[in-house]
Amino acid sequence: MDITCKSSWDLWLTLPYENTITHLGVTPNGINIKTSMKTSKKYLAIAAVTTQTLAVGYLSGAGIDLIDLSGRILRQLSSTLNPFSMVTTADGYLIMSIVRDNSIAKLKLEDNSTFFHHKVKQIEIPRGVEFIMDGSSIIADRDKRTLNIISPDGVWVKNLWTHPG
Repeated sequence: MDITCKSSWDLWLTLPYENTITHLGVTPNGINIKTSMKTSKKYLAIAAVTTQTLAVGYLSGAGIDLIDLSGRILRQLSSTLNPFSMVTTADGYLIMSIVRDNSIAKLKLEDNSTFFHHKVKQIEIPRGVEFIMDGSSIIADRDKRTLNIISPDGVWVKNLWTHPG
């Protein structure tokens, strides 16, 4: 499961075992389901690219697609990357944690739809990236039982929490 937002009032949530992407609306009174769409594929990672498009990564196997809000695949963005979590940044990057090698890939977005794979930057990180926000990674290190913020360039920013035991 992954979650993304393009504005403070709209969230998209993947439910990969149900082949579903759910659009949630955030209000002062709580969160309401706006729409829920069935997908032909199981998507694990999701990132809002524009207000009308989403980048989605497969649950099993490599690949990232660009889809519209009806779930229609507009184009394949990558056939080799297998993201666990993704986010788009204001300066035009798609940043993702990679499932198989515990690294972060940073791709440059051009015109909100074109990816240049030669700009991928792989960074070795502690095991267990759980979520990425605002271009920084929140790393859950299961061995040390900590949550840390790591910059997109792999630099430790700060500790958020350490398990007391």
